[in-house]
Amino acid sequence: MFYSGYRTSLVPLSSGLHLRPTEIEDFMYTDRADLAQDWEQTQFTPVESLDQALEVLQQYLEEVFDLCCVDQLVGAVELILSYLDWVTGDARDYGVFIDDPVLYPRQLLLWNKLNICFLAICQRQKDITEASLETNAPLSSGCLSISQIETLGDQLITLSDRIEDDGLVDYQMGFWEEEILSGKFSLTSIVYLRR
Repeated sequence: MFYSGYRTSLVPLSSGLHLRPTEIEDFMYTDRADLAQDWEQTQFTPVESLDQALEVLQQYLEEVFDLCCVDQLVGAVELILSYLDWVTGDARDYGVFIDDPVLYPRQLLLWNKLNICFLAICQRQKDITEASLETNAPLSSGCLSISQIETLGDQLITLSDRIEDDGLVDYQMGFWEEEILSGKFSLTSIVYLRR
């Protein structure tokens, strides 16, 4: 699930999206396998679990932001999807989704950060695509293609189906499926115009 990055060639990842080599020669992701391994080897209380999940999320968000700044949106999506898959899968076993008023503020913060991150990536893709249309310039290789946007939508629906029974879809706390997918569909339309 976690990966160390890309540098010299097209690397297929678990989500079905493909990262292209970055144009910045010395850019590399840090290895996230160590974070997952540390998590699995440690028993946390629910509060500690959420604090750890938020700490890992913050590290991911910083990398996602850096990728967005250099228009490497494929990599940004791949990173945030790997975190989202982890936090909705393994982290559940460690009490991240316990229904407890003490945990609620941390849970809300985690979901808000994740949702805003997805919306920001969609907005950046939209901005780049619209600018490309206005100037009749090609999209950069780090932008999402139509098929990648569609794959992302499918993955987000699958994720939503997985956590819907926990009441974590389209509510104040949880994944903002409808809002994010509506942004995805507007992106598909704009990218389609680019053809």
